[in-house]
Amino acid sequence: MGNIAKSILSNFVTAIDSGSPESFESALRGFKKLGEVKSNAKVEIGFVVKTIKMIGIPVGEKLAVKNFGLSWLKTLAADEKAATRCVACVVLGEMGKTNFDSIITLAHKLAADDREEVRECIANAFDDQISPTQPEAVYQLMSQWVADSSPNVRRCVTNSLMRYGIKQPRKVIALMNQLRHDDSDYVRKNVRFCLQQIAKTQHPILGKGNDDNPDVMLETLREWAKDTHKGNQWIVAGALGNVWAKNRTKEAIQILETLATDDDKTVRGAVALALRDLAKYDPEAVSAVAERWAQDERLTVKQIGSLALKKINGIRNT
Repeated sequence: MGNIAKSILSNFVTAIDSGSPESFESALRGFKKLGEVKSNAKVEIGFVVKTIKMIGIPVGEKLAVKNFGLSWLKTLAADEKAATRCVACVVLGEMGKTNFDSIITLAHKLAADDREEVRECIANAFDDQISPTQPEAVYQLMSQWVADSSPNVRRCVTNSLMRYGIKQPRKVIALMNQLRHDDSDYVRKNVRFCLQQIAKTQHPILGKGNDDNPDVMLETLREWAKDTHKGNQWIVAGALGNVWAKNRTKEAIQILETLATDDDKTVRGAVALALRDLAKYDPEAVSAVAERWAQDERLTVKQIGSLALKKINGIRNT
């Protein structure tokens, strides 16, 4: 954290220690003078990691034990600058560790925010900060939010349960099952992402999963593949084209072949991309399948096989 950010943090800490709302507002004004905040442009991930989290975590730790903490958090969450609302998400993540019920209403507001960066920060607050100490509380809340009227809030479910899901995949898959037919592309894309992450036996950020996570996911996707809803099939294909399936390419390809006859162009493209991605881990087996499909009498299968071969050859030539 740079010297300016350290000075801003020091001002926030002094304000909290003194309990002075005026000092807190002064510290906030100092934060909002930063170019990344003042412009209200896209809040880049580097700024979130190096500045927002570095300020938000210690501020949240201190506010969590103050009787005025929730009031000051509301001030941050209501600010017109997206970066300030991102700080609110991080602060909320710290406060939610010990005062979970008190932050639910405000968390819902941030999850429905019109800025994607804020929505990402609140999902990460649940997953990275609150879930390690309050896993069941987060899961129960997301079990309610899965039926929320806002697609932004429903999307929060998909990204708030990664750490929980890598340990409890079946419970999180059950929630994703409720979202795989969602009307929102935004939600369905993140359902796919969630499945890709929780299918792993080991994750560089989420930690160790269960040894049978890939098999649990294969079992799920094999069943889901019977459903002809195009959004669902796109999820299945995309989830299969991921590193978690690298030692199960044969089983993954068998499922993909059941999708290859779909008339929808989006689904066929997803199947071809999944084959390309699986080829990174087992190029000979996947290339052989793609070549066989390219000679298939079924037009859609033939088209996918040809497209997959082009994509696989593209990887080889780079």
